[in-house]
Amino acid sequence: MFENGTGFPRPGQTCAGALSGNGWHELRSTDGAAGEDCPANGETSWTDCFAISALRSVTAYAVTQRTREIGVRMAIGASAGAVVRLVLASALRTVGVGLCLGTVAALAGGRLIASQLYGVSARDPLTLAAIAALLAVVALAASGIPALRAARIDPMEALRAE
Repeated sequence: MFENGTGFPRPGQTCAGALSGNGWHELRSTDGAAGEDCPANGETSWTDCFAISALRSVTAYAVTQRTREIGVRMAIGASAGAVVRLVLASALRTVGVGLCLGTVAALAGGRLIASQLYGVSARDPLTLAAIAALLAVVALAASGIPALRAARIDPMEALRAE
């Protein structure tokens, strides 16, 4: 708990992270308050990693399910770039729906946490846009691996596969 009794740092008080021996992030106050944990913890980075892994896995599964279709497309002349665009477009549609729903949830839930935010409003458009852009870029990167694998599919092997 911080000196202000809220469990959150005072305005101007920051947190710094360090990687401890067991791999978990341990966040501590940087203003000299000994032993005070910051309210933010390593769980956010774990959930982000989980979301990226899930998106990559779902995209890879979709590519596996569409192997024959991709093989036919490549056999009739589709370029590797067209296949990559096809896979990325499919993944980004899913991400777009998630971003829209997440923005609505953030705007609706912002009221509930407005008293716990310091230095930013609960409906700050710049923050919402920055987070949405960051998530879109990360989703694009996570979907890139399955997209590149799809572009390397040999059409003859894909057509023979069951």
